[in-house]
Amino acid sequence: MKKFTVLTSLSLAAMLLLSGCGSNGGQQTTSPDATPGPAVNEGEAEQASSKDNLTFVITSEPAAIGPECGNNIARMATVQVYDTLLQESTEDRTVILPYLAESYAFEDEGKKIVFKIKENVKFHNGDLLTTEDVAFSLNLSIATPVNSSMSSMMDRAEVIDDSHVALYLKYAYKPVVNCLAQPGFCIINKAYYEQCQADGTNFSRKPMGTGAYQFVNWVSGEKVVFERFEDFHGEPAKIKNLTLLVMSDATTAALSIENGEVDAFLGVSTADKARLLNNPKVQ
Repeated sequence: MKKFTVLTSLSLAAMLLLSGCGSNGGQQTTSPDATPGPAVNEGEAEQASSKDNLTFVITSEPAAIGPECGNNIARMATVQVYDTLLQESTEDRTVILPYLAESYAFEDEGKKIVFKIKENVKFHNGDLLTTEDVAFSLNLSIATPVNSSMSSMMDRAEVIDDSHVALYLKYAYKPVVNCLAQPGFCIINKAYYEQCQADGTNFSRKPMGTGAYQFVNWVSGEKVVFERFEDFHGEPAKIKNLTLLVMSDATTAALSIENGEVDAFLGVSTADKARLLNNPKVQ
């Protein structure tokens, strides 16, 4: 149905229930706040191909956008702006595909992964992605506490040459590729990060990556606004403007969905669920 085309085009659907990778090699849900999926106003979704704006309601704002994304809302925002080296297949999330990495190969009995980095990928500020950016990003993510459950087997990343980066592991662990497909291992612009550190800018509140959407502005407690990135290295987003609208009251958000004031809502309460399920205008 068309409503799912809307969500896929915004990289949202795959983020609603995230799989993590623990050191035991098993898949797990990364956050207790995960829900089966958003309520979508069917009338709005059916017009997806002609929409310029999509408003997606969330019940709390992201804690951070970038490597420190720590819950599903933060991850959902992060995948709009940032890309990862690897990506879960939208058809089968157990299948891991190259993304910013054109290819990858395990070496040294599984304790080293060599990535060939995609060429001519642009950051939102026009800079080209480099292997320095990739190695820096991986090392930053490894050192970020919120990623510790996924990075415990990782040692360090190093630049090999202008096209290749090596990730060294403490021990062989094949499911590491599942970890690298998670938003906490997004690839950032090293120079931009260092500039933010130097001038006191909160990097997690002013993100800049290579993703399908670029950050526009963030009004605390109200909304986070994104716009389609026209120089995106993949298939362009189908909808130009995306707003994550914060509505802390779930019932108010549910009424907004029913009235067609917003397009989608993640965080339906038990009290509103039955009513929404029985509303033919809502999926």
